Amino acid sequence: MKSNKKISSLSNMSLKRRLFVAFIFSTFFPVTILFQYSVNSYKMSLLALFAVVLVIFVGWWFIFEVFSSIIRIHNRTQDALQHIEERGQPQNIGVKNEVERLDVVFNMLSSKVKESVEELKAVNSKTEELNRAIDQKVKILSSILDANVLFSKSAPTTEILQFLTERLKEIIQAKIVISFFGIKEGDGRLQFYYGISERVAASLLSEENIKELMEVKSIVVVDNKHKERDPSFIAGATGIKNFIINPVYLREEIVGFIIAGNSMDGFSFPYDIGDIFNLFSYNMSIIWERQRLYKRVEDLEINDPLTGLYNEGFFINRLDEEIKRSTIYQRPCGLIAVKVANYNDYKENIGFIELERILKKCVQIFKENLRPIDILGRVKEDTFGVIVIERNRRQSNYVAARLKDALYSFMEGSLSFAPAIEVAVAESPIDGASAAKLLECIQQQFKTNEI
Repeated sequence: MKSNKKISSLSNMSLKRRLFVAFIFSTFFPVTILFQYSVNSYKMSLLALFAVVLVIFVGWWFIFEVFSSIIRIHNRTQDALQHIEERGQPQNIGVKNEVERLDVVFNMLSSKVKESVEELKAVNSKTEELNRAIDQKVKILSSILDANVLFSKSAPTTEILQFLTERLKEIIQAKIVISFFGIKEGDGRLQFYYGISERVAASLLSEENIKELMEVKSIVVVDNKHKERDPSFIAGATGIKNFIINPVYLREEIVGFIIAGNSMDGFSFPYDIGDIFNLFSYNMSIIWERQRLYKRVEDLEINDPLTGLYNEGFFINRLDEEIKRSTIYQRPCGLIAVKVANYNDYKENIGFIELERILKKCVQIFKENLRPIDILGRVKEDTFGVIVIERNRRQSNYVAARLKDALYSFMEGSLSFAPAIEVAVAESPIDGASAAKLLECIQQQFKTNEI
């Protein structure tokens, strides 16, 4: 057990110390013993000779161990070179002994390690770049999905476009991102804008600037690498030096623009910035198209969704038609407006569901007190309108009073909340020869009642 520990301790010695011990045993001790015997003229006994031989053997054993370690290291380095397919290089440089060859091999391996470290750094850099690209793509996909969720929940178009503008600014890490819509060829008017204040919008999107901007038909990049001709007013109005202008198309028509940028010196946008802008502009154009289609559907609708009566737009068109017809046949045409003055109080106190029930009951009362030829509509949230066919002001006043009494009877009998009903009457052509003139006369009467 002890001998094993000694051998283990010897094997842990450094090569320099092993060589020193080998020198002591193989040279110093034997020479000292022989010198002692020669000086004193002693005859060397067998025991002394055996001791000298033993010391020399131990010394050479140490030397053998040292060079065995070197040979083992050399063989391992040769295996390492063979693994990296570089085994033939040491023989080609004229090195004949293992020690010098080992030095060459170590230098080569050190060079390979350095190259591997540099390659590893390059791989790490590419990995980080790839992770950033993946993170950016995830953010883009998340933004588009979130916008679609808002779209499916019938969120306002302005809210969705504002959300996409803010997310684009976060993704590309820009100082400013502006999106605006409602621009048509030759039209300097602006309907919606996002990402800028009203003051900046007034400076950036003036009629003259819009005309210059409309000349941009494809994406424009202005940075350290790209020096394209650009609208000169962008930098002055926004204070940014590097920017992108991306037109938003909808069926080959420019409906808006996205502008983004920063003021960094020597900055260049990444190569895929155009793809990001195209993706956002495409989704924004879809949202904008929904807004336009929704507006068209509203224009086509003729009925109020809550009461089923004619809505304001259709009612006014019918009023104009009846006024024209009465003018041709020289007959009067009356207009009655019935307003619930405390409508908002009703809505807050009884709730929407109960209010809907009351409005439908009011519609029933109107129909019971009007002729089939009279036209009933809901012209405002709190106001009903009646086109009284071939009735003058006096006759229309009589109908209005009857309607008011019927409504009071219903509301006072079924509700604890006191109603406040106002009526106004106008006649064509005395009060006006168009729907707009009659409605203006009605509004004036309501204002007089408030005073």
